[in-house]
Amino acid sequence: MFMNRYNGIDKVWTVEMIDRLREHRAAGLSATVTAERISGEFVPVTRNAVCGKIHRLGLSAPMVKRAKVEKPKKPRTRELCRRRVRRAWLHRNSCRRQR
Repeated sequence: MFMNRYNGIDKVWTVEMIDRLREHRAAGLSATVTAERISGEFVPVTRNAVCGKIHRLGLSAPMVKRAKVEKPKKPRTRELCRRRVRRAWLHRNSCRRQR
């Protein structure tokens, strides 16, 4: 049993609560949902209390593979290249004039 004082109220993390926290974390549930479910079964706990306990226990979020989304590349046209060259030339020449 682990005790934590917050606003004069003893918050007790029992072994059962920690086991339930580990189960919810392994299932990939968020800290908010975990706090709501633990509060429904045991003593009321906040989302921040759950986040702190997860941090202190060293639990990490389960790895979720996300689909890689590739952005379509814009085709490089001659006109685009010409604009870039002209812009660079104008910038270079305007800097020379200021000296």
